Amino acid sequence: MRVNLATALELAVHRYPGATAIVTNTGSYTYLEWDRRIDSVAWSLVTAGIRPGDHVAICALNGEAPATMYFAIHKTGAVAVMLNARWKHRDITYVLDEANVGGMADWVSV
Repeated sequence: MRVNLATALELAVHRYPGATAIVTNTGSYTYLEWDRRIDSVAWSLVTAGIRPGDHVAICALNGEAPATMYFAIHKTGAVAVMLNARWKHRDITYVLDEANVGGMADWVSV
């Protein structure tokens, strides 16, 4: 059995579906609600052509959206590549190249 953070989240959903999982500026999500949102984003990634083993970059400030994207990427079997939103263009370009992340046409916005 392959275990990653998405698997750990699914275990929490099973054990504590009504417990608060994440708090945002506008409210909060229970584990069950957040898992459903993550599943929706994961489906969007698959529909956009993301496949297991693909490397998908996330470049964002802190918050619910990048956390959701991170878990969604793992649920697809892809690899999440975290980028610092404060990095300069050359640094981001370097990491994208080193991590073998696809071109801009492969990026998905959620």
